[in-house]
Formats: sequence, structure tokens, C-alpha cells
Amino acid sequence: MAQSKKPKAKPTPRKKPASKAKKATTAKKPTTKAGTGNATASARKRSFALTYLINGSNATQAAKKAGYSEASAHTTGWQMLQDPEVRAIIAAERKRVLEQHRHDLDSLVSELAQIGLFDIRAVLDENGALLKPSEWPSFAGKVISGVEVSELFENVEGTKELIGYLKKVKLWDKNSALEKLVRILGGYEKDNSQLGESIGRAIVVPAKEGQR
Repeated sequence: MAQSKKPKAKPTPRKKPASKAKKATTAKKPTTKAGTGNATASARKRSFALTYLINGSNATQAAKKAGYSEASAHTTGWQMLQDPEVRAIIAAERKRVLEQHRHDLDSLVSELAQIGLFDIRAVLDENGALLKPSEWPSFAGKVISGVEVSELFENVEGTKELIGYLKKVKLWDKNSALEKLVRILGGYEKDNSQLGESIGRAIVVPAKEGQR
């Protein structure tokens, strides 16, 4: 007797997974790195220029102080000094300070010149003896820092007798005064690249005779 075949069960259709709702995305606006904006860049340049004038023309340190990378401050300092905006700020500040302190600067230059160009014969008589301070020319008091007087004794028949005085005139440092004077007058043109190269020219000023 033939067996009856069972009908095949129809496969249950799989349900498609519900599609996830797409998240709305908003395009991000491009951001500017801190310190690269025009306003910030100009502020840094000004900071560099002013620091450079204050710290004795050290471009590397000025770059660090202005917020530039310390690793590249050596090169950045040189680059800043080539920048027209920085050069204009430096020139303007120098002019402003010069005009504001012209009298003070003139006095400073005058005193440095008196120290640097001082001739000791101005306080000596024709025999080479030191004149009394009251007989010195007026500028000598600014040049001479002090006078050291020592008594000289001689043993005469067992008695210590005063035979004279040893007078030492102390002057303010002439070399330092001349160095500062030449710098103020622009006698040295230093390569501000801080890369070890320098260009200089010396101003030779003949000593004045007989400043009496």
C-alpha cells in the first residue's frame, strides 16, 4: 500500500530589519588655529617688536616672549626682523622715544663723550702734578670717580718722617663709555638674524688735546 507524502511547509518569509533612522549631520565650519588670525598675528608682531627694543635687540628671546614656538624661535626672530610691519613698528617706537627723551639722550651722549674722550692732562699742572679739585675744569667731576691719597714716609735716623703724598686718580671706564657711545650713534650695524654673523663698522674719534 503506497504511503501518502506530507505536503512541504512553506518557508516563513524573513522580515527585513527596520532601517535605522539616519542621523542628521551638520557640516562643521572650518576652525582657525589659535594664534593664526590676522588680529592675533599683528598683536604678536607688535609684542615681538616692543620686546626686541626693550631686551637689547635679542630677536630669539623676543620671539619666545611674543608666544612663538621656542623650538623655532631662533629662526622666527630673524624672520620677524625682515617683516615690513615689524620693521615699521620698531622704527616708529625708536622715533617716539627719541623725540620724547631727546634732552635726556643728549645729556647721556654728552657725558659718555666726556668720559670716553677725557685727557688726564686736563687735571695736571705743567709739571705733571695733580691740580686741586677746585682748579679742575667743570666736566672733570663727571669723569673722575675718585682720588685716592696715600702718605709717603721715610725713615730718617730712626724717625719716620712724612716726605710726600701718592695720589691715584680713578676714572670711570673709558672703554665702556666709548662702546656705549658708538652704539648709540649707530657705529655698529649688527646682523639681527642672531645666526652668529655680524657686520660692523667702527667710528674712530681722535682724542681732544688739552681739555682744560
